[in-house]
Amino acid sequence: MQFIVRWARSVGRRFRDAEDQEESVNDTETTLQDESRSSLFHRPDCKAVYIDTDKNTCSTCNTTVERVPSTLAETV
Repeated sequence: MQFIVRWARSVGRRFRDAEDQEESVNDTETTLQDESRSSLFHRPDCKAVYIDTDKNTCSTCNTTVERVPSTLAETV
């Protein structure tokens, strides 16, 4: 599970770095990109992992999923 979390964070960092390097992005494009970002969700009991923009319940066991923080600042 930790491997998946680390992998997802590294992919997220790469996408954020690529966005920072773009020279000409207008406000409309930036707002659209922010609204469509996906997050990582997991259900520890059944070991299910989801990547989605919004996920509330596990498709396997129909219980609440937990959002995995995308940055260390969110864990503090």
